[in-house]
Amino acid sequence: MSAMNEDVTPEEELDFEDESYDRDFDPDKLEQYETRLRARQRLIPAIAAGFIAALLGAALWAGFTSITRFQIGIMAVAAGALCGGAVRFSGRGVDQLYGVIGAIFSLLSILTGKFVSICLLISLQSDDSVGTIMQSLFAEPSLLLDGFLDSFHPMDLLFYVAAVFTGYHMAFVRLKEEELEDLYETPDDLITPETLTTADLGPTRKEEIEEAEAVDPSHFSRETI
Repeated sequence: MSAMNEDVTPEEELDFEDESYDRDFDPDKLEQYETRLRARQRLIPAIAAGFIAALLGAALWAGFTSITRFQIGIMAVAAGALCGGAVRFSGRGVDQLYGVIGAIFSLLSILTGKFVSICLLISLQSDDSVGTIMQSLFAEPSLLLDGFLDSFHPMDLLFYVAAVFTGYHMAFVRLKEEELEDLYETPDDLITPETLTTADLGPTRKEEIEEAEAVDPSHFSRETI
């Protein structure tokens, strides 16, 4: 059997039709496991954690800018990872909604951090306080837009996209290989000649036999009935 990744994203964990596996997942086990995963999801904690992480990421970006007096795009990716990780830890989400939450708060953190960084840089070059500069920029949105454009570099867009993607991807809970191992069909789940000699061949059983023949004829022989 081919090796599986240690971590599995929700897109992979909820769509287990991977032809590289030698064994199939048991449908009943898979359905029960998906139900348990979704029952553990926590939307409100995910939103709260994402919001706090977005503010923290913006603060770290602004603090780094105030110390170095430079804006570095890699900080956007760090903010995205922080937001996505917070949503995953608190929300335990597997649905796509949790990835969207992680991406939105990553973008919010980036824009907030960018805004505060601009205010800090202007404050360092003038005698005005950061609060005064913020009020001025909010009072005249055109100045705020000019500040964003003046400090924008084409490479920043790449970092921003990477940050949003990171926030989305990291917002999902991960499954370990040992958890997936329990979802495989076991020999006891297969219809074999031994089980057919002792089973009651009613209408339901006949349907199971036909399904077994379609999947793997080697597991069934008419001579055993």
